[in-house]
Amino acid sequence: MTQGKKQLMDIAFKNAQNDPRHKGQAEPLIVLDRNLGDTLTWLMLDGNNPQPGFIVSVHPFSTLAIVPAALHPISPVPALFDGFPQTSDSHGLVHSGLPTEAAVKHPFGWHKFTVTLGDAVLDPCIFV
Repeated sequence: MTQGKKQLMDIAFKNAQNDPRHKGQAEPLIVLDRNLGDTLTWLMLDGNNPQPGFIVSVHPFSTLAIVPAALHPISPVPALFDGFPQTSDSHGLVHSGLPTEAAVKHPFGWHKFTVTLGDAVLDPCIFV
């Protein structure tokens, strides 16, 4: 991992721990490694029943005010996964596949995913 990505990850962890929106609870932060075959699967249940129809989108982290200017992306950040946004299947599942090689190689590895179902939104961070 590059020094720049290490610095970004440190900032991401500090931000996750101190974000006032989470009322003292650390925001989830997910770290993926393409070389280890890491992928994500989203499953939404209503009770014990799969909840189809939720949408997962993945985008570069954009609250750059907390990121030092020297670590801002200087070129467009590639998509973390191919084929997103995705809508869950009838089993309430969305699967990411591997992070794209372009996203892994890009110096800015901080992304967020957003899960939306109607008016409900969840948006933890992903780091690659």
